[in-house]
Amino acid sequence: MRHGRRSIYLAWCTTLASFCSPLGAYGSHQWAHMIGWGSVDYHPSSVDATADGGFVIAGYTSSSGLPTDAWIAKLSAAGTISWQKIFGGADGDYAEAVRQTADGGYILGGYTESFGNGSEGWALKLDASGSVVWQKTYGGTGDDVILSLEQTGDGGYIFAGRTTSFGAADSNAWTVKLSATGTVEWEKRRATNQAIDLAYSIKAIAGGVYAMVGIAEGNAGSWDIWFLRINPTGTATDRHIIGSSKNDLGKAIDAAGDGGWFVSGYFDSGAGTGYDGLLLKLNSSRSHRRCLEAVWGSHPGGQGRTSGPQDLAEKTESTTTPSITDRVEEDSR
Repeated sequence: MRHGRRSIYLAWCTTLASFCSPLGAYGSHQWAHMIGWGSVDYHPSSVDATADGGFVIAGYTSSSGLPTDAWIAKLSAAGTISWQKIFGGADGDYAEAVRQTADGGYILGGYTESFGNGSEGWALKLDASGSVVWQKTYGGTGDDVILSLEQTGDGGYIFAGRTTSFGAADSNAWTVKLSATGTVEWEKRRATNQAIDLAYSIKAIAGGVYAMVGIAEGNAGSWDIWFLRINPTGTATDRHIIGSSKNDLGKAIDAAGDGGWFVSGYFDSGAGTGYDGLLLKLNSSRSHRRCLEAVWGSHPGGQGRTSGPQDLAEKTESTTTPSITDRVEEDSR
């Protein structure tokens, strides 16, 4: 049963970086817009700032009796729609991530049930007006999803997500490096010895190095934050699992100015109040396997709760952390 139209409420605040402060200084409100009309529901998944001071937003649309389509909209600096496009076929199609590219166009990632085998990872390169330059699918016969993507320094792209098409586990973290035209240059599936692992976010940094964050299922059945640093050929050079005795999920990663990392996500405080937002600052002052630590954490929560770094700790492979392995398999297609 439908319960009315769903629209997007989009707000822009200044000094967004101040949200990353442990002092909790939130940005000042500039404008807000509702995006949506008619009988169509709009579900945003990703937003990126554009070179002209505006924004690009991506997600999917749905309407009763019609297939779900991937959706992208270009917004001005004031939040008004410059243009929008939908992409898809006869079945469900979804956009999970969008980035503006160096040529002024866009790279869109998600998954499609309309093209390929079952659910496949789906990347679309768009020009500055949102027209398709190329589109390709990736994966096998299982469920394969792109959850994050970035343009790389060589003009290509890297994406991260999850796959059930390869490996023995129910779900593997999945990273794929693409050329500028979408051809696979290397592909890796990674897993712990547990059933479910996935990559939520990947960030390209200098020298062809990448940082990835996601989740790994711990031995007790809870979720932990999984951080990896990956070299230009796809090999993981640093691997860390950070968590508490409850569920801790890393959903996004970005570089900090001091060489460390900001990781955002959410976790179960154990207080019976559901999940709280989580923000971690990780540094690189330690050696291998100990090079990351939770410098501070914050989860504003409904009652303004805050936590210190004692709530989260790096887990060692010799105790509570399952062993980490790289599963490297060639694309069978």
